[in-house]
Amino acid sequence: MDVIILAAGKGTRLGLTDRPKPLADVNGKPFITYIFDQLIEAGFKKVIVCISHLSEVFKDLLGHQYKTLLIFYSWEPEPLGTGRTLKMAQHLMISECVLVINGDTYVDINIKDYIKDFEESNAVCSIVLHQNINAGMYIIKREFISYITADEPFHTYSGEFIDIGTPATLEKFRREH
Repeated sequence: MDVIILAAGKGTRLGLTDRPKPLADVNGKPFITYIFDQLIEAGFKKVIVCISHLSEVFKDLLGHQYKTLLIFYSWEPEPLGTGRTLKMAQHLMISECVLVINGDTYVDINIKDYIKDFEESNAVCSIVLHQNINAGMYIIKREFISYITADEPFHTYSGEFIDIGTPATLEKFRREH
């Protein structure tokens, strides 16, 4: 399964000027590497990171490999929103389904279990929820990226998450990790 990380956030509320939000420092390392570690633990070998704002900082800081995880980049000239970003990165996808993760949220679930649960559901899309709020992790059938209709079944899965979009939540993540 391909993995897409949506990482075009500017981090304005965090006061970041030198790096995008997913690269915010958490205990001496970029926030996104916590997501990378979670993906490695789940057995992933490749990730596609969708970038825009200060995109060169990603490449300079992370390069094209983190531990055993190969990093591919999909660049967008300006943040396009989730749907258009996925369409722009579609040429890098090869799997039938795609795991999509917001680059500024950490979802504390067992990704292998989530994927297994999704595969058993026969849904076209699954959204991880935390207290009925979108936690920023999805599984989408690749064909679904091109169209969405009201009669397609959706599947949900619950998990804890932290959105590092504010100074308070970033500090909370620093303390806990």
